[in-house]
Formats: sequence, structure tokens, C-alpha cells
Amino acid sequence: MNLDEKFDVLDGNGNKTGKVETKKHVHDNSLWHGVAHTWIFNSTGQILLQRRHAASGWGADKWDLSAGGHIQTGENPQQGAIREAFEELGLVITDDQLIFINKVTTERDGFNSLPHKTIAWNYLVKVDMDITELKLQDGETAEVKW
Repeated sequence: MNLDEKFDVLDGNGNKTGKVETKKHVHDNSLWHGVAHTWIFNSTGQILLQRRHAASGWGADKWDLSAGGHIQTGENPQQGAIREAFEELGLVITDDQLIFINKVTTERDGFNSLPHKTIAWNYLVKVDMDITELKLQDGETAEVKW
């Protein structure tokens, strides 16, 4: 986990405030920030799930959505979704494949007993693929299954 990664600080509606802070600062101060979640499905209606690596931190060794993570400074939600799918799965998707589902505001228990405040942009992507050809991110994604 790179605590020096930079995020745009958001307001409670998901608008950029103009402030940029490190991941550590955002989490330690319970500031609003963006995440992008991508749910990948195939033409038979199956959803791709990933099991997070035991050393991954958040959600370690648990089954999770197809791909997702923090939106970095300067990215829009679509760019974050595309980058995360490539980083975690080695899957190249394009902006026109993303189907916007919704934007969800969430406050939940975080890493440091403070609320983890996120605005999550959620997307669907339809892809037919052989999952054995995916390149899973070392230390982040342990396995995938339909």
C-alpha cells in the first residue's frame, strides 16, 4: 500500500475541493475521496470476482468486486476504473465499454478507527474472456473466478 499516493479531496457530493493530499493524510483525517468500482460480466451473465491477496490490506483474503480502487489525483472516475482493471487484472478496457451504474456516498469504519469516507463511482463492463489469461497484480489479487 503506497501511503504517498495522491488523491483529490472531495466534498460530500463528490466534487473536487481543489485540495490534493496523500493517501495517508486522507485516511488519517477522514477526508472524502473517490473510488472507482468495476463489475465485469460475460454474455452468460456471470460476474467476475477477485479474491484479494492476504497481504493486500483492505479486504485481505476476501472475495470482492471484479476490480476497483482509489481514484488518483487528476483522474476522472472512468480513468480510475480503467487503470484499476489493468493494474489488478491486466485487462484492457476502454471508456466506451464502461456502463455507469451509480455514485454511492459511504462512511464506514476505516483503517484507523475513523470513518473511511468515499464517493464510489460504480460501472459494469461486459467482456467475454478466458480468465486464465489475466495477469493478476502481485500482492493485490490472489485469484479470480466467474
